Amino acid sequence: MAASMNRRNWLKASSLLTGSLAFLPSTWNKLEAAPSKNYIPFISEAEFLENAPPAIKARLSANENPFGPSAKAKEAIAGALATSYQYAFTDARTFAGNIAKREQVE
Repeated sequence: MAASMNRRNWLKASSLLTGSLAFLPSTWNKLEAAPSKNYIPFISEAEFLENAPPAIKARLSANENPFGPSAKAKEAIAGALATSYQYAFTDARTFAGNIAKREQVE
């Protein structure tokens, strides 16, 4: 009897072969994942806090000052609060005039 090869018979045979490969003993069944090189064991909260870096006072990358504003700056801010709701058009002219005097420019 001649064996006829058609798509249905081919799919049956290939699926049977593929399914039976799972039951064969082979080196595939013995493979294991390599141990992780970056393994860090869990530590307790107390150990974490002991090894934690010190708290930062200021982020220098954000141009923060660890000492805060000076006393003169605080006084100037407090003094400017009374008129802080107004636009500074007249103050800008006065400020530009003061800079021009200091730099000796007319």
